[in-house]
Amino acid sequence: MKRFRSLGLLLAAGLIVTACGSSGSGNGTSPPGSTGGVVTISDEYGSTWTCQFNPYNSSDVAFGFGTVYEELVYQDSLKSGAPTPWLASSYVWGNGNKTLTFTIRKNVTWSDGQPFSAKDVVYSFNLLKQHAGLDLNSDWSVLSSVVAKGSDQVVFTFKTEAVPNFYYIAGQTPIVPEHIWSKISNPLTYLDPHPIGTGPFVMSNCSGANIQYTKNPHYWQPGLPKIQTVNFPSYLSNTPANDDLKTGRDQWGSQFIPNIQ
Repeated sequence: MKRFRSLGLLLAAGLIVTACGSSGSGNGTSPPGSTGGVVTISDEYGSTWTCQFNPYNSSDVAFGFGTVYEELVYQDSLKSGAPTPWLASSYVWGNGNKTLTFTIRKNVTWSDGQPFSAKDVVYSFNLLKQHAGLDLNSDWSVLSSVVAKGSDQVVFTFKTEAVPNFYYIAGQTPIVPEHIWSKISNPLTYLDPHPIGTGPFVMSNCSGANIQYTKNPHYWQPGLPKIQTVNFPSYLSNTPANDDLKTGRDQWGSQFIPNIQ
């Protein structure tokens, strides 16, 4: 599932770029380095957007996981998977590495203002157990149970010693809100057109030509994100994407650029 985090990683990188203070854009927006700035990403996917954000659908997860939905522990692939507690404030292994207990971060809210809790974590993992088609990382091939312990802890019990599975359980499984998803009749076919998450951005507008993300006013990390608006236009080929990047219409890109200076 590592490859699905491309958009989320681009936005994270964009936060770093703006924090360093990049130059102004060429499309009349405020400079990306300023408060309330706008960043447009040039990234050629070769298709128009379907405006679906289900984080448990392999076709849609790239557009919601990391931007709207978050994980328990962030693992930095640029630092050999160095872990940073995220929706979980801490974790500990026990029982010969057959149990993993997360302490869930306090004072986190969903983007609709509802409180996030350990119950959302338990619900998310048991949702994957109930609907195996959503379990993109095969979490339940190693799990035997996921239960709440008190008001702020979640205990994962594994069938065998499972340290190698930490990457997928903690870092690659998005957490969804129980108060939204428990009302969905069929999560397997749910398009999630208006995703509610704990992440730094909310999806504010979507068309086949562009996805617009705006700053989540309820985000739990003070002062973040530093970007107010992110546009993610669809490009069918590299040529227009490269042209927009060259002229400054777009400020960030990851597609192939021939003879780059």
